[in-house]
Amino acid sequence: MAASTKKAPAKSGGDKAKAYKDIVARFKSEGLGRLYLLYGEESYLIDSFAALIRQEAIGEDNADFNLHRLNGNPSLRELRDAMDAMPFMSEHTLLELWNADVNAFNGDDFRALFADIPAWCTVLIRQATGVAPKGTLGIVKQIKKDGFAEQFSEQSEESLYAWIKKRFAAGGHTISRSAMDTLCFASGRLMTGLIPEIDKLCSAVSAEEITPADVKRFAHHIPEARTFEMTNAMADGDMNKAASLMAELLESGEEPIAVTALLASQYRALYAAKVFQQRRLEGNKDLFKEVTGKFGYGATVTFNTAKKFSLEELRQDVRLCARTDRLLKSDQTIGEEARMAELLIRLTMHGKAQH
Repeated sequence: MAASTKKAPAKSGGDKAKAYKDIVARFKSEGLGRLYLLYGEESYLIDSFAALIRQEAIGEDNADFNLHRLNGNPSLRELRDAMDAMPFMSEHTLLELWNADVNAFNGDDFRALFADIPAWCTVLIRQATGVAPKGTLGIVKQIKKDGFAEQFSEQSEESLYAWIKKRFAAGGHTISRSAMDTLCFASGRLMTGLIPEIDKLCSAVSAEEITPADVKRFAHHIPEARTFEMTNAMADGDMNKAASLMAELLESGEEPIAVTALLASQYRALYAAKVFQQRRLEGNKDLFKEVTGKFGYGATVTFNTAKKFSLEELRQDVRLCARTDRLLKSDQTIGEEARMAELLIRLTMHGKAQH
């Protein structure tokens, strides 16, 4: 394989997710490199950045001839053949490895191959969703040192809300801050998941402004949001609503162990919020985010719900969720549905004591 004479590739951005605009700015300032590794849960941004690389490497006119795409983890021979393919009526070729696992390329032969990419070729590795690169592996260290490795995760609230407004504006709608809070809480903060919900709301709502009520009615609620609704219902002693929400989660395919884990996570966050309230630390938003992962609107509603409990009740609820999780995994003397019903009853009784 010919040694590369192409300019040094853009340096890696490291493991921390960054603002998308900053990633793009660095790419534009440093120019096209030879080797890219894109990973993270925000596939919408990965698609967008991959399109920038594709445009810079091969443009549109000759894409059919100079774009080579392999899915999964190709063999060493397949990779070498694709890299060696000469460009047609262009200066470059682009090899895209889609849904690959870079961790599988840690052998000496693979590392040598990626260290000697031809001058005319750019290689783009899109890591399979849900699989993180192992930073201790030689191949990952090699890419971060000599190539461009970037994690694409949820964006800052400022950037995300500006993007949401633009998406709704393109559909002929406006949306208030409170409605955006509700949307991100209900459907998550990833652009990938928000796009179909924004499209759905634009189609379903005839009025110009999208309201929180519209979001609650039409937007999909992720399991975390449904579970938080359950904790609110149980805090209010509303067993029927809590049971209905539980049934929705189980009918959607969520396993009892997974639902219990979500409940445990919510009650741990509520317990932390109660501790913060008792110690008058509600204003320390950064610390609360570090402890619970919740911030913005999610932190606000967590603090509001925590006011409905005593610290001791929340401590018992956390223990109860842990106990149920253990029994679901180890004790089959009663069925999973009976375990979950017992958990709901016990958690709801605390709410009834408050009202």
